[in-house]
Amino acid sequence: MTSGVGACVLALLAGCLSVPDGVAPMCRSNDECDGARGEVCEEGVCWGNPPTGMFAAVISPPSARRDAVPRELPPFTLSPDGWMGELRLDPPVLLGGRVVAYCPAPMTGCDATPIAATVTVSRRSLFGGGPGFKTIANVEGGADSFSIALPPT
Repeated sequence: MTSGVGACVLALLAGCLSVPDGVAPMCRSNDECDGARGEVCEEGVCWGNPPTGMFAAVISPPSARRDAVPRELPPFTLSPDGWMGELRLDPPVLLGGRVVAYCPAPMTGCDATPIAATVTVSRRSLFGGGPGFKTIANVEGGADSFSIALPPT
């Protein structure tokens, strides 16, 4: 009986507990932001008014997308509202081929069967400090060909 009364008291006390409110939003309308400097209220936060200076960026597609490749955006300045505009991923340039053993000129009758290999393509970043680009294709022995999606530059 005592445990039943204790459970009832706990249940009543639980109903009296208050859950703290979340963080108050920075703004509820554009009037609460610095509109003269391009700020707008979105999702309870004043956006815009970015710092001055040059910026660079890399945008990348989801790993499951094979119809687009990463793109480096060259140095740019941000507009007063902080909006970068429409960012587009580049369609890939395909590099393909097949890997066979080297057969120097005087030798004849070499086996032209494709061999297993790792093909690595890399290039430096188009801007200082950027990540550059690197992709690897593991080619299985006997595979007729391989194909790698690369950025156009």
